Formats: sequence, structure tokens, C-alpha cells
Amino acid sequence: MLHGYSAGGTTFAHHAVNPNLASYLWEAGRDVWIADLRTSSGQPTTATKAWSFDQIGKVDVPAALLAVSRETNNSKVDVVAHCMGTVVFSIAVLEGMVDGLVDRAAFTQVGPLVVFSPANIFRAYAMRYLIDFLPDSYSYSFNPPKPTLADDLWDRLLSTLPYPVEEFDLENPLWPCKRTPWTRTRHRMDALYGRDFNLVNMESEMLRFIDEHFGALSLKTVSSVVHFARYSMMTNFEGQNKLVSRPLFGRSWTFPTFSVHSRDNGLSHVSTVDRMRQILDDAGSNYLTPFINKGAGHQDALVGTTRHETFGEIKRFLNANIAPNPRTPSGTKVALPPWIGPIITEERPDKPTLVVRVGAARSVREAEAVLMLRIDLVGNHIFRPDDHTKEWDLAYIINHMAVLTSPELEKGWVAFEAPLPSLMPGYDPDHPGNALLVLMVYDEPPSLPPQIIRLLYYFADSGRRKVYWLHPSGPADDPPIETKFDFHRFEAMADAARRALIPYNPSVKSGAAGRGTPPPLVYRGIERRTDVSTHGTALSEAADMTSMSMSFGYAPEGEPVHESMIGGGSPGRRDPIRSAVGTARSANTGRHELRLGVLSIPGRLH
Repeated sequence: MLHGYSAGGTTFAHHAVNPNLASYLWEAGRDVWIADLRTSSGQPTTATKAWSFDQIGKVDVPAALLAVSRETNNSKVDVVAHCMGTVVFSIAVLEGMVDGLVDRAAFTQVGPLVVFSPANIFRAYAMRYLIDFLPDSYSYSFNPPKPTLADDLWDRLLSTLPYPVEEFDLENPLWPCKRTPWTRTRHRMDALYGRDFNLVNMESEMLRFIDEHFGALSLKTVSSVVHFARYSMMTNFEGQNKLVSRPLFGRSWTFPTFSVHSRDNGLSHVSTVDRMRQILDDAGSNYLTPFINKGAGHQDALVGTTRHETFGEIKRFLNANIAPNPRTPSGTKVALPPWIGPIITEERPDKPTLVVRVGAARSVREAEAVLMLRIDLVGNHIFRPDDHTKEWDLAYIINHMAVLTSPELEKGWVAFEAPLPSLMPGYDPDHPGNALLVLMVYDEPPSLPPQIIRLLYYFADSGRRKVYWLHPSGPADDPPIETKFDFHRFEAMADAARRALIPYNPSVKSGAAGRGTPPPLVYRGIERRTDVSTHGTALSEAADMTSMSMSFGYAPEGEPVHESMIGGGSPGRRDPIRSAVGTARSANTGRHELRLGVLSIPGRLH
């Protein structure tokens, strides 16, 4: 069992919670082991240090699982992880450090993908900002042993936080002789994490020992969670996604996984399980239908009166006879505009072509390739150079797209020479196009040649279904020289580009203003919306939940509407990603300039 942050093994085993999860599973015949990690509240000497979650996942978790496996005749281990315990466990798995050790895993509230509640997103950004103003010696405590005047003032401020009426009455009983000393700890926890538990679900004995459940922490470690909030997934301490990717899930996430999530969770939103399902299903992993514990909060789902439902579902999952996983990883790729760039420079006489620099999105582990396509850019309209009324079909893109691969893409940044217009595949002097569209395609398949040591350019012929070498600065091979680049891989990339260009097809929109032109992107602010989940019976119970989300987009007729940016959608729901794409314009003078157009990429969550 792996506990969350600023908590410890008492989450699973404490006499004030009877039965607790450890005793419950032990009574069910399980051999129970509880890990107190270096961040455990039971180890205040180490818990107050500014550890990264990467360090815990790469060291503590593998050591704990190996120790349990050795003590149990080298058997596989079933894992139950709560909150940030699921994150450090996921780091260990996707780093390949516990391969073959795990039989199945049950998560509560969080996972490698997590959607924070709107209030917690604000807390994450605020904490990241304020942490720089605090002295290095500052130590935040849920229950300081010797409160100062500043502590008392802080507690008075926190007492003004809004809570449900029934919880206010429990914190402020009518009987003058009745005391609630646990309110200080509770309010200080909620200031950091949001509403950590629903008070009406907590037993008085548990509240009496609250300081044995939660304790020492480092604000610097807590502040690193802002990166999780930004991308709705775990990242490294620098805020870059290095682990959440289809290839790594396919390689290491080979065990069944189950989630229990609370509907009234004040820390992570219930749509977390939807996001988990989308990403794990796409990777071909065996993610079972999650259980939504209605009426439960974040922590009380394990230590409150709603824990019994959680315990029963976890036991059923651990004892279930789970059929082999029939799923396989999806082969669909996604093309996105560069996260940074294109930055275009002219470096003559060293290089006769323009040099383009692009940066990959930090939320995606690694770009597979850079795609280049000649276009006609008219204002914000992107047209096919040969005919503005024709759609971007797959055959056309295959015959006109150039692909660049480079080992530099692993670092997230690459500089390359833009092929001269006359050397681009399918070049037509009568319809040369006036700009170069640059996209980055993501998948990171194992077939990506590891021996590549230089920039390699390719183009393809859809009729012959072959891929050839492309020399960006010439001369062109006559006849073209075939490469070992797989045509199906090239075709999948072209299909990603086709889907990216769908909003610019002439049939998408008609009107005098110009065919195939998406309306301008309009930001509409923050709005309350209804969260709908259709994955299984359990999730349908959360269908009436609402949350706050920043969103923007457009409707079929062009009017600005709201579309959620976080959480992901249910099957069949269109979740476009809106962004700006840079293109390099070439005129008869040979000059290039940076242009911005709106790119709409439909597809499921990536």
C-alpha cells in the first residue's frame, strides 16, 4: 500500500478507523504490506525536505516492491495506492523499474492522469507564485506545537473559508463545553489541497487523532504539482511529460488497473477517471470500469464512513478472475502545430535554404517527426495550391508532404533546412503555393529508427505506395531513390495532417466571406458547465456534476461557444484542440516572413 503526500501508513492502518483498509484486507486473507515513504508524516525528519516525486518513484517505490516480492517467495505484488502514491507508483512503472513485479493495481482518487478541481488549479498556480516569497527556513505545519500570533491570525483567516452549512455546525457546536481542536489542522490542510474530506462522513474518533494521519511536508514539493494541474497529467519536476505516452504504457503497463474515485472530491475532479480511460484504452492497457463513490470526499473515502464501499470494491477487484486483455495500442497519430515556432532565419551563404526551428509540446513525451506541406495562405485561410475549392484528401497530402526525422526531436527542439519550394514533393510551377505549413506529429513508435544520426527528409508517391529520399537543397534524384521508410507510417502521418486540415476544406463552411474558413477563435472566459460521463453504470452517477473550466471554440455555424479544455470527452464527442500555427511565406522576392493561422485538430484526448 502506498500513501499520499503529507500522509503516511496510518491512511491504511490506524486504530481510530475500525476496520481500516489493512485490517479489512487481512481479514479477507490478504498478506498486507504498508510502505512509509520518505515523505510519510511518520518520518518528519525526511518529510520536510524538498523531494521531487521523481526521486520517490525511482527509488522508494521499486525498493518497497522488491522487498515485498523477496519476502513472499519472489511473487508478484498487488498494489493499492492513494492520491500521490499513485503518481510515484506510476513513475516507477513507466520508468521500467518494476517490470514483472506487479500483478494488478488499484488506485484511489488520482493516477498518472489527473484532472484537478477548479479551485485546486487556482491553488496550484498561487502556491507556485507565492513559494518564492517565503524564506528557505519557513516550515508550514498543519498543527504548530507553539502557535505564534501570526499562526493565530492565519487560522482566523482560514476560519472564514466557505463550507457547507452542516459542516459549519459540526465545527461550531452549540454546547460551549464541546471543543473541536481538529479544526486548525483541517483548515490548514484545505488551504493547500482544497476540501480534503467531507466532515459529515468523518467519525469523532478519527478526528481526535487527525494529527496522526496528516503531518510534515515541504511546500516546494507541493508547489511542483502546478505542472500536473497545467497538463492534467503527471510530469517531472521541470514540468515536462517524460513518461505518459503510448509506447511506455504498452511496454510496462501490462497489469489490470482499477480506480475508485469520489464524486464530491475537493482535490481531483471525477473526470480524472474519464481521462485515465481514454489514455489507457488508447495504449491498449487493461483499465477496468472505475467505481464512483457518491457522497464521498477525497480522504474520507478511505478513513470516513464512506470507506466501506471503497473497501468492498477494492477487494472485489483484487480477488476477481480477470480475463486476458484483448486490447491493442491504437495506431492513430496526432499532428499539432509547434509549441514554439516556427522561428525562421536566413543563414546564407552557408545554407541556401531558410533554417526553421520548432519546439515540441512539453505535454507530449516526444515528437516523432516534422511534417511540411506547401499551401496557399490567403489571410487566415489555408487552401490547396492547385485548387482552392478542393478538400485536403489523403492522396494529395501523401504526394505533397515532406517528413523530417531527427534524434534531436527527443530533446523537444530541432533546427532544419526548409526544402526549396521547387524541391517539395509534387511541386507544380503553375500552382507553387505561397507558404509552408509546419506540423509536428506524435506517437513515438518503437519502429522509429534508433540509428539515425542526421536529419532525414522523405516524400512519397501514393500511387506506387513508396517513400523516397528528399534533398532539401538539391539536387533532386532522377529517378527518385527509394528508402526503407515504411509507407504505412508515412500514410498515417499524412492522415494526421488531413484531419488537421479538415476545417479548411471548402465543404466545411459556405459563404461570401470565403469557403472553408473557420471563424476567428474567441475566448469566452470562465463558465459553469455540466460534466457528462458515459463510461459504465458507475460513472453515470456523476452525470449531474458541474465544474468550472476555461474553454473556447466555435459551433458549426461559426458562433463562438464553449468547449472544455480539461477532462476529455466521452466516446463520439468531438474535442478539438485549438492553436495557432506558423507558416513561412515565400514570394517572388525570395523573402520569408512568419504568418499565423488558426488550426483546428479534431480527435480524442491526447
